[in-house]
Amino acid sequence: MGTNATGRCLVCYAETKNRCSKCAGAGVDLFFCSPEHQKLAWQGHRLFCGPSAYQVVFPGLSDEELTAVFENLYKPQSKPDGGLFRPANIFSLDGQITPELLEGFIREELIKTAPRHQESSPQYLLMRLRTIYPLESLSLPAQLLSQFSKVMDRFVARGMISDAMLSHPWSHCELLHRLFTVMTLTEHDRKLPTPKDVPAFTFSGPTLNSYRALRWFIEDEFEKAFAAQAFEIVESHFYGLNALDKVLAKQSQVQQV
Repeated sequence: MGTNATGRCLVCYAETKNRCSKCAGAGVDLFFCSPEHQKLAWQGHRLFCGPSAYQVVFPGLSDEELTAVFENLYKPQSKPDGGLFRPANIFSLDGQITPELLEGFIREELIKTAPRHQESSPQYLLMRLRTIYPLESLSLPAQLLSQFSKVMDRFVARGMISDAMLSHPWSHCELLHRLFTVMTLTEHDRKLPTPKDVPAFTFSGPTLNSYRALRWFIEDEFEKAFAAQAFEIVESHFYGLNALDKVLAKQSQVQQV
């Protein structure tokens, strides 16, 4: 963090000296090889840019997220690795608090203007609460944060990333930034109009490269057991990208024969 002369672009993994200036000002090394790649990732990166980049500090809940959370707080939800749970139970209250008091706590402590939302325990709650609502009809930032939380929750459930938020080693933080970059570019592609001569939705070159960059980073930075589990989570979430990458790799092998 804040010591490397060069690093790997979050979008394409090219080695570069170009950092995000706001992150660099906060002492964090996150690299983009070009303004174009930084712009592609910006819709997502801006949510964890600057002081919030190190340790990947979640923003407090927005008004639309509050509404979505309250609508789903007592509905059974799927756990990351199977089973069901009631979201209200993540507060470990054992039924000793009324829904009104619980909602009051969320409104006071877990919104953007609450000073405590940047502490470890509220950060964990913010991540978990963002796993409980559906993505339909939400803004792009809310959709991205929900997707990101659901994938991060899978890492936490397997003990790969600590549930003691704000205590991650930098390699885990960069992994999370790279995950979020792929999600951002994927959603960017989904919102682009599909050309008439293209039979179905496909991913852009930069999005595919960001997925490959994520895989290369995992392979380069982590020991085999961690990497194997990380690949399993990543491949299941980005199954479309993973399938496309495999097809293109196979085509490349055929062409080389």
